[in-house]
Amino acid sequence: MAHLAVEILGSGGAVRTPRPGCTCDLCANARQIGIPWARTGPSIFVHGPNVLIDTPEDSCYQVDRANLPNIAAGLYSHWHPDHTSGRRMWETRNADFRHWPPHSTNTPIYIAPNVWRDFEQTGIAEAFRYKEARGYVTVHVSDAPLDLGGWRITAHALAETYVNAFLLEELDGSRRVLIAMDELFGWTPPAALCGVDLAVLPKG
Repeated sequence: MAHLAVEILGSGGAVRTPRPGCTCDLCANARQIGIPWARTGPSIFVHGPNVLIDTPEDSCYQVDRANLPNIAAGLYSHWHPDHTSGRRMWETRNADFRHWPPHSTNTPIYIAPNVWRDFEQTGIAEAFRYKEARGYVTVHVSDAPLDLGGWRITAHALAETYVNAFLLEELDGSRRVLIAMDELFGWTPPAALCGVDLAVLPKG
């Protein structure tokens, strides 16, 4: 049986708490108490295949707090800033700032064509080309299944076709996990995605 555990690094949605300049009770408690009042942007790490899904503005903080020893791959659900603005985490984490010549870490990033198209149009792709040229990441634009840690990961477009959910299927068993990060408007799960053992979905 392949190991799998879903760690929610951030679930704050498009607006983190505390919000700068906001004096509401929620933000005040977030500043004074911290977690669980303080919530960061949407990101999930799946232990087993060891994949990181999305990098919000708080990604550096999230990855450091979770003390993740190994990130086998990065995945992106769509282009929205609250899911991509922390992409410099790959540089901060992987660059070797102590040695010359540097011995940087390289993480493969898998992006489906429908998501990469928006990355090209919004300038995000250029940021990844910069990181790739310096050896911090290797970008794979593909919608082919990805096998990691005993699991097969497949991207599935939602009703909002610029957004993908991810289906994880156990290679040596029957367990299935569905992770959708955002944008379920108008979406009804097709038969192939029904009956999963665990579904991680946004609320609201």
